[in-house]
Amino acid sequence: MDSSERSELLNRLARLERELVSVRRDLGERNVVTLPTGVFQAVRVQVGGEHYAVPSAQVRQIIRYARVTRVPSAPRAVHGVLNLRGDVVVVLDVGERLNLGRTPLDLRTPVVVASVEGWHVGLVVERVLDVVTLDGATLTQPSGAIASSLSVAAVGSVGGQLVQLFDLARLLSPSELEGLEGAIRDSLLPPAAAEVAE
Repeated sequence: MDSSERSELLNRLARLERELVSVRRDLGERNVVTLPTGVFQAVRVQVGGEHYAVPSAQVRQIIRYARVTRVPSAPRAVHGVLNLRGDVVVVLDVGERLNLGRTPLDLRTPVVVASVEGWHVGLVVERVLDVVTLDGATLTQPSGAIASSLSVAAVGSVGGQLVQLFDLARLLSPSELEGLEGAIRDSLLPPAAAEVAE
């Protein structure tokens, strides 16, 4: 099997994984996500005008958008990859992934670099707002329209503002990551300088 056939099969598998999660949701089933317990810190970001949060324990750093290397056959939401001090970082447009539209890019666009399934994933967001304190005991499972988002693990409130906690493992499925691994390995990854945000 050549690389294009393998890539196409992995893309099909990723679509099927997303459909399966959607069908389970429609049936009232929801994969249980292990949420942080007790009081924890999270980086609050803005995507599509809404507030989301990434647990600080998963955040490596925040950088400004840098030139990326395109990855053949990558999902539409994946801008590409960059080399951040020797680590390969998959750059994902969160707005695009959540069907909120592509995030406008310039050299000040923030990228939250987080650890997901052993990978470093750069989450392209509109703004990084602040670091907030959340209490695992007060988080609730998504319901209503929010439950339709496969990437939201829980919902909380900070200062009366609704905050949706990302389930980062759902933003990119295991099959998508596996497909990207092969494509990255097959391509040359030139070093790209990413500027650390102040």
